[in-house]
Amino acid sequence: MTSNFDAIIIIGAARPALLSPRASPKPARPSPSSSKLFGGTCVNTGCIPTKTLIASAHAAHLARRAQDFGVHAGPVTVDMKAVKARKDAISGQSRTSVENSLDNLDRCTVFRGQARFESPTTVRVGLHRDAHGNDPHSDPHADQVLLSAPKIFVNVGGRATIPDLPGVHDVPILTNSTILDPPLGRVGLTETEVRAAGRPALIATHPMSKVGRAVEKGETQGFMKVLVDAETKRILGAAILGASGDEAIHTFLDIMYSKAPYTTLQRAMHIHPTVSELIPTLLGDLKPLT
Repeated sequence: MTSNFDAIIIIGAARPALLSPRASPKPARPSPSSSKLFGGTCVNTGCIPTKTLIASAHAAHLARRAQDFGVHAGPVTVDMKAVKARKDAISGQSRTSVENSLDNLDRCTVFRGQARFESPTTVRVGLHRDAHGNDPHSDPHADQVLLSAPKIFVNVGGRATIPDLPGVHDVPILTNSTILDPPLGRVGLTETEVRAAGRPALIATHPMSKVGRAVEKGETQGFMKVLVDAETKRILGAAILGASGDEAIHTFLDIMYSKAPYTTLQRAMHIHPTVSELIPTLLGDLKPLT
């Protein structure tokens, strides 16, 4: 028997899962399963757990630098079991939130299992049973379900490509996560890409040592960079490597999305003291890219 939907979305988590939005107002049939890890790489092995580990490392780093801030502390030790337990708890809470939000989404039915195309409009799903061997759906004897929809979206992510360069296979390669402290926020084209395009452009760079908030925190490593189209005055790309760079970069992102000229941002009044307040100054120092 085939179940018909308006659309099917195949999503890749730690193992494949499948989400099928219904068009009818009939409530979704939640099908909880303890064997699935919702949230994909970001929640389970990427963004959230790595940034949680960085937070612990940063706390230890600050504790060891306490004297630089006029604070006297004893020897600093790190309990890696406790660090991992904190990481697991935060990642687990986020994963549970994602799963619950999908299970309770109106007009949506979640199927947990391995999806396989039977035709351009049909997908067969091998269901995952729970820890007690029970089928998560209404038919206790069904190991598979056949789903059909006129639109099927395959959102399973991808794997990083390793370039064929001399010696690249002789060293360990990290292909899925970027762990930086200070953080890097980047959007749009890089300087190399702008040069390769041969378009007239403007560029400005400032060290983070000129940012008051960075100086106050004792985190002056890094820099800001922005590239602007010399003719349209639109921002082509920007990068902030330094304290709160992954947050402040959204200032550039919003202007780029709105297709406004860089002067809109240059004339803005930002709150002091913040990392973002140096951005108008940065844009005021634009020079031709040569």
